[in-house]
Amino acid sequence: MSRSKRPSRHPRADAAGFTLIEVVVALAIAALALVAIDRLLSTGTQSDIVSERYGRALMIAQSALEALNSRAPVANYAEQRDLPGGYRRTVAIRPRPDLLTHPGSSPVAFPYQVSIKVSWAAGRRTRSLSLSEIRTGLPP
Repeated sequence: MSRSKRPSRHPRADAAGFTLIEVVVALAIAALALVAIDRLLSTGTQSDIVSERYGRALMIAQSALEALNSRAPVANYAEQRDLPGGYRRTVAIRPRPDLLTHPGSSPVAFPYQVSIKVSWAAGRRTRSLSLSEIRTGLPP
């Protein structure tokens, strides 16, 4: 006894494959995933660049602090210099008599503040890093 197949209502119902809507939805999901991955990678790259620039600025500022002679008499001093790589370094030294314990006396060591600011352009913004420390030196 042979069995006859029943004809289906849809002639292509038994055919394997995807419909056009399924393909479009799959492509849309893949496109969204690729855009998200692209944004993630570009954000990571940008963060690396910013981090590298901050690291260089920190080295410039620390070098400037170490280069200053602490035996020099304390006096107001300011200097601004453009450096390679698009950095600008500003050095400011100012006496700090407000930090003396006995303001009327003549101290052996006089407090002063050393401030270093390193700035650079980052696109449309200007970024900067500042270091400051209190030192003692010869009275003015």
